[in-house]
Amino acid sequence: MEPAEALPFPQPPIPANLNPEAIAQHWLNGLNTAIRGVSVAGPSITITTVSEAVSQLFSDQPKAFWKDHLALSLDLRTMHGHTQIITLLLRCCSPEAGMHIGSFAMPGEGEGPRAAWVQPASGYVELWFGFQTRVGECKGVAKLIPTLPPGQAELKWKAWTVYTELVSLRDLPFDRTRLEKRSATEGLAGPRDVDVVVLGAGQSGLQVAAHLLALGLSVLVVEREAQVGNQWDGHYAALKVHVTKWFYQFPYLNFPPEMPTYPSGEEMASYLRLYASKLHLPVRTATQVLSASFHFIHSASTDGKWELSMKPSDGPAENWTCRYLVSATGLSGKVPNMPEIPARDEYKGIVLHSSQFRTGEGWAGKKAIVVGTGCSGHDIASELYRCGAKVTLHQRSPTMVLPPTFVHITQDSIFTPDADLDAADREWNATPLQVVARLGPLLPTGDKAKEIENGLVKRGFQMKEIDFTKAVYERIGGLYIDVGASELIVDGKIAIKSGMPIVSYTPTGLAFADGTTLDANLIVFATGFNISVMRSTIVSIVGSDIGSTLKSPWGLDREGHLLGVGKFSGHPNIYYMAGEAQMSRTSAKLVALQLTLAKQGLLNRVDIPYDIATPA
Repeated sequence: MEPAEALPFPQPPIPANLNPEAIAQHWLNGLNTAIRGVSVAGPSITITTVSEAVSQLFSDQPKAFWKDHLALSLDLRTMHGHTQIITLLLRCCSPEAGMHIGSFAMPGEGEGPRAAWVQPASGYVELWFGFQTRVGECKGVAKLIPTLPPGQAELKWKAWTVYTELVSLRDLPFDRTRLEKRSATEGLAGPRDVDVVVLGAGQSGLQVAAHLLALGLSVLVVEREAQVGNQWDGHYAALKVHVTKWFYQFPYLNFPPEMPTYPSGEEMASYLRLYASKLHLPVRTATQVLSASFHFIHSASTDGKWELSMKPSDGPAENWTCRYLVSATGLSGKVPNMPEIPARDEYKGIVLHSSQFRTGEGWAGKKAIVVGTGCSGHDIASELYRCGAKVTLHQRSPTMVLPPTFVHITQDSIFTPDADLDAADREWNATPLQVVARLGPLLPTGDKAKEIENGLVKRGFQMKEIDFTKAVYERIGGLYIDVGASELIVDGKIAIKSGMPIVSYTPTGLAFADGTTLDANLIVFATGFNISVMRSTIVSIVGSDIGSTLKSPWGLDREGHLLGVGKFSGHPNIYYMAGEAQMSRTSAKLVALQLTLAKQGLLNRVDIPYDIATPA
């Protein structure tokens, strides 16, 4: 991912008597004029003309971003800098693209532009807008910053970030009543030909299935576990979601009122079962897809169908057909990362992976080592301490610790109990990840968080600068959202062994590269899971020929989007679904929109090069 400029960037002073509505309307008028110029003139418009408009509307220092979720490009793209934004407008707004982009307009009451102050006399104007295309209804968010052109006394407001998203299809809105009208068993037995087969009934699979059904597509969800929610049931008993239930909310069915703010794993499992049941989602449990072969509809077609063989645990194999496969089998596929450490046979104690650990009960007065300092490692160390064990947490590399105040500033201020979920997601998604990466270290976290951080460092805990993008979108690890374990470490209640590699087991514990040893009755490896399993799982089903065309689902491309999740996977009839709650919620909607457009023959992505040196 290409980085954004360092923050904070210099700004001219902003007067206190701002008129955000006038600033926003003036900017929108200029953008509409530029878009109409491209739409009407088409190829005859000169790059110079568009370039002049972009230079008047978009910041150059810092470089502006335009992040698009299907609205203009029918793709997931982020343009950075004038050259790329010029190309976006030339490609997407031209008559040849056929998008027929209408005027951008601010909504009515309740969502007017506002001034947001970063610090005294410094900030931006945020505006929300809507527009129509030939495909459907779109909405967006722009943040305008003040600039002072050389030799001028009057501020000129230009866009720093623009976000646009397709929210619904023309004449085909998301309709919850389509879910309510279904019977509880509809589609489970047949007909054995559906639009989409979703592999996996976790949070990603269930949400995308609900959206697809709400758009009128036929769906079958196939889950290898005996019941929905087993992915949550299989964790340690003390597991709790480290973010609020309002951030974790699913579409179409709110959490029950009695659900605590931070649900447990058991409560999440129960909710997933409730979600599948209440929305009448067609889930076949205890069933595994064995193979899938793709056949073109006819020799001249670029579209085709999958022929699937699936095997329920209590019956013979069945043959189904579908147009699209959605792989929602989970990034890890429950395949643990277990370090290979010499002399395992010599150790006389118990060794577990975090996926095998259930409770700290029974370990009172015993010694335990927990290897790994992500969320699971901290949780398990806390649980063992609570149950009376003497615990050492082994830190292999620096860890990013997010204090509660950081989560409150970022998530809790947007995802509130009474927030409109679609609007909250739009506000969350509007900031490009390149900017998110720069913002982390700048957010004020308060005196208590600084005290905890200093205390951790004194104990030998290695801290990593906050960059949410690397921990979540690249590593899926090395991050702890602090729910109390940090204070236990600071107080010496949980010991730390940091930065020293393990070289071998000993009969009574572990030996380290500095020549020291630690004794333990129990060693728990909270070392995560193999995130390559998601791709290898779908490849094992569709075969190596098609599998070789598929991207890796996880990791970031140069524009700040996931490599394969939620968009073109490398094969037009396969989509990946994965990620934490808000990510899954966003991707589920995007995938459902793309599959519906594809079925209608309308998913004609605008061709925008990924390496843009000059506007084209």
